[in-house]
Amino acid sequence: MRVSSEQWGQPSTATQFSQSVARALVRRADIAFLAEHAPTAPAVAPVAGLANTAGLVDGGAVSGNLDALIDLVAELEDTSPRRRISLCRRRRGRPCAG
Repeated sequence: MRVSSEQWGQPSTATQFSQSVARALVRRADIAFLAEHAPTAPAVAPVAGLANTAGLVDGGAVSGNLDALIDLVAELEDTSPRRRISLCRRRRGRPCAG
C-alpha cells in the first residue's frame, strides 16, 4: 500500500492501517476455514473449507429455542458401537473392523 509522507504523518494513519489489515485477515481466514475449494488431485493444499468437506452433520437452523442445537450435540457425541460402525461405513464406504 502506497502512502505519501503527508498521509503517514496523520495521527489516524496507524489505526486505519491496522483496521484494514485486520479486515483483510478476517476475510481470508473466513475463506480458508469455511469456503476454500478442495484441491484437485494430486495436490493436497490448500485444505478444503468446511463447506466443501464431505461427511459433515447439518444440525439445521437454530431458531426459537435451542432444541436443534442440543439434538446436534447429542448426535455428535453419540459414541455407541453401532453408531461408530455406521459412521465408519459412511466415511470409508465399506465395513470397518470392530
